[in-house]
Amino acid sequence: MVSKAPPPSVSAASTRLLILLFMWYASSSFQNIWGKTVLKKLPHPMTMTVMQMGTNCVVLPMLMSVWNKRRRTFSRKYFLRSILPLSMLKLVASMSSFITLLQVPVSYAHTVKALMPVCSVTLTRVILGQQTSWRLYLSLIPIVSGVVLASATQLELNYFGLVAALSSTVLLSSQTIFSKQAMGKVDHLNLLLVTSQVALGMLIPIWWWHEGFSLIFGSRLQELGLSQVQISNVMLELLAASLCNFTQSVAAFTFLSLVQPVTYSVANVSKRLVVITLSIIYFKQESSFMNTLGMGMAIGGVGLYNYVKNLEQAKSKKGQQGLPTHVRSSARIPNNSHIA
Repeated sequence: MVSKAPPPSVSAASTRLLILLFMWYASSSFQNIWGKTVLKKLPHPMTMTVMQMGTNCVVLPMLMSVWNKRRRTFSRKYFLRSILPLSMLKLVASMSSFITLLQVPVSYAHTVKALMPVCSVTLTRVILGQQTSWRLYLSLIPIVSGVVLASATQLELNYFGLVAALSSTVLLSSQTIFSKQAMGKVDHLNLLLVTSQVALGMLIPIWWWHEGFSLIFGSRLQELGLSQVQISNVMLELLAASLCNFTQSVAAFTFLSLVQPVTYSVANVSKRLVVITLSIIYFKQESSFMNTLGMGMAIGGVGLYNYVKNLEQAKSKKGQQGLPTHVRSSARIPNNSHIA
């Protein structure tokens, strides 16, 4: 008789969570720092997007094979109704994120991304007809106030970058909502793979015409003044940033599957704070007291929003325990712990 392996100890489980947390924070930080570094030398957001999607398409099948994860097939109706729109959202959101990174500092880009809960509350009200309590609305005030203060005190604010950052935030929020709906029928790894494949297929012809040919066969690299050594370094940094993006996505999803939503929410807010802090230190970015205060208010506001939301969800679950079982369930607000 074969004895079953004992369950992992508390210390082993805690160590696993700490390793995942470190991988998530480190890969997210390096992705943003390397991405910004590459864009300074190679100002082509579309090329960054192609590399990111391509990395997902190459590495993810290998990871799914190691994890014995079965590849899914989709009906034509489901593909046209869910996969195609989600892939287009993913594509435009990724492009907007890289345009933002090109135009504004990493710290400011992540400060604007703190507006995701505001966008999610608005979009779920418009798209899903979901009502929101006044407490949740009040918890959004510090986020909006912090972003406005950070924008007003941002040195050499690039308004095109601001518009790109706001567009990226709205698109990422929309992507989260539709991803939650699509994940009712498919797991996140299969969804990430197929949306990356479709987005890459749509982007490659446009990229080749707009950037690809001139970069590979034209004189664009020479126009940028890059030597052969610098080109090699940029390519390595571009690959590293794409691998970090993939790693942070997988680490974040895995961490989420092992902890309670409130724990993940706190970890996600802390992650954004780490990314902002490390980017300011790495790029030696000058920041006034009011600008730093605005960033802090925005990130702290996200923490307050997550706290209020988790509190209301706990009360809602407790109130539903005594209700009849044959009640039609309403559309859920997606968890606003975005992986971005």
